[in-house]
Amino acid sequence: MILKSLYLRILFLVYMFNLVTGTNYLNKLKAFKNRKFLINEEQTFELRNNISIPIVNTCTASYVNLAQVTSDFIQCVAKYSRPFHVCQNCLSFYLKIKDAQILIKQNSDIYAQTLYRDGLTCENIVKATDRVQTVVRISNTINEIWDASRCEDCFDNYSLINGTLNFTIKESIIEFYHLQQKLEICISDFTKKPASLDPLFQDYATNSSLCQVCKNLYINLTKHFSKMGTQNGNDENSMCMDPVDLFNYTRIAWSKGYKCNYRQIDEINILIISGFVVGLTIIFYLVVGLRKIEEKREVLKISRKRSYIFAQSNKLS
Repeated sequence: MILKSLYLRILFLVYMFNLVTGTNYLNKLKAFKNRKFLINEEQTFELRNNISIPIVNTCTASYVNLAQVTSDFIQCVAKYSRPFHVCQNCLSFYLKIKDAQILIKQNSDIYAQTLYRDGLTCENIVKATDRVQTVVRISNTINEIWDASRCEDCFDNYSLINGTLNFTIKESIIEFYHLQQKLEICISDFTKKPASLDPLFQDYATNSSLCQVCKNLYINLTKHFSKMGTQNGNDENSMCMDPVDLFNYTRIAWSKGYKCNYRQIDEINILIISGFVVGLTIIFYLVVGLRKIEEKREVLKISRKRSYIFAQSNKLS
């Protein structure tokens, strides 16, 4: 009631002032009364990938979006680091980070013009207005994780359009997972444990039947992995870490866990090669021994001839 009375008094004073000065301040006051301040008005800025966030300006919205997708990526990496399946499971979050960074870079609005003569772009504000450069450091860390995982080697192509992720895994990696799954199913038939368990947290026991029955599957997996390595210049560090990490722990479980000491060369071939090497060694020493005997004989002949010549020379003298 008091506010209403005060407002009516203000209107009366403005009306009287309007008569005296001839200026229509009444309309200006009505416009001021009907104004909605942006800070009190809930607005949303529609970002890509179907994310809408309450904002004050587009730069703030972009920054909040970057913070959210970065958090999602870090959580994904931590979740799928054991066993390592980061590349395929975290691809969408990685692409959303790249998308959020592009939005910030493409924001052409100018901010902080009252603080800086030329103002600041959104990219300046997000990346360079704190001494620690937090966003830059986080972005570098994310890129290091992605590059160290060699995730680009997992895919033939990928894209994120309007929140929809599309990607194609390389045929060689699909075949690797197929062979790996067949081996895990074979092993789980003996262990009666889920094949998807982390190999570092399993209890192992020697099982000769497991080794014998699943041996060919392990051989096929090993040969295919070697073929994948050949395609990458025999450098595991250049291969996608999803299959590399999976194969490494499969190999550890096979040899150290189940004590299935598979060798790529057959035991018969090993025996043949070993016998051949031993035979060559024996022949070598026999030849050397015979050679030494011959040399001794030659030395004796020469010494006898010298003795004979010396005796004859003594007789003549």
